[in-house]
Amino acid sequence: MVIRLRGTFVIVIVILELIKYYVCMVHYVVLCSYNLSDGIVRDKLQGHPLTIDGLSCRRAIWDRLSLFERATAAARGAADAAVRRYGDHPRSATALAHLGDATVKRGCLNEAIEAVTAALAMRVRVLGQRDAATGASYRTLAYLMLRSGQYDQAERFGRAALDACDAVADDDDERGARINDDVVSVMTDARDIVTQARYRQQSRSSVYVQLETRIDVDQCLVPRRGRKI
Repeated sequence: MVIRLRGTFVIVIVILELIKYYVCMVHYVVLCSYNLSDGIVRDKLQGHPLTIDGLSCRRAIWDRLSLFERATAAARGAADAAVRRYGDHPRSATALAHLGDATVKRGCLNEAIEAVTAALAMRVRVLGQRDAATGASYRTLAYLMLRSGQYDQAERFGRAALDACDAVADDDDERGARINDDVVSVMTDARDIVTQARYRQQSRSSVYVQLETRIDVDQCLVPRRGRKI
């Protein structure tokens, strides 16, 4: 009975995502019909919000169907389009975070770390440290570091996620608002990651092979200098 209900729930979610995707695509086709031969129009449509929404819906559908390679391709298209249109923006950071989620499900840790680091750096620049989305990116990066065997970095980013979420919780307390469930979830995950990272560092008595990561996370998180106009 539980299995049937779960299967029905997944089917309903996929149907809803399909409806949303096709609505976005209908609007996109209408826009394209104005002038398909104009290269400038086509370039602008590649970064149109409806195009980004359509790719995001496609990613969600492929993810639900466990077709992670297709989900990654859609997520990469959405991320590229969002960054091209919005630049440093919460929506671009969300698209990059989704790309990291899709990539890690394919087992590509280096690519996932690169995408999540880019999302985190953007969120720090745009939203600051005292934000739930920033905490979520720290948590995801801590998880990836844990999976790649970099336990000291996993503990470091796990603590950063807790600090960000604690700041958000303090702000909510001052306003008398209820702490968001997503913030509580991130804090729970981050505590688990920190605990696991500490345990694995303490019990590191046997020889293990640490995966090589060619991405300088610290360098990626350094704030970029403003461009001269």
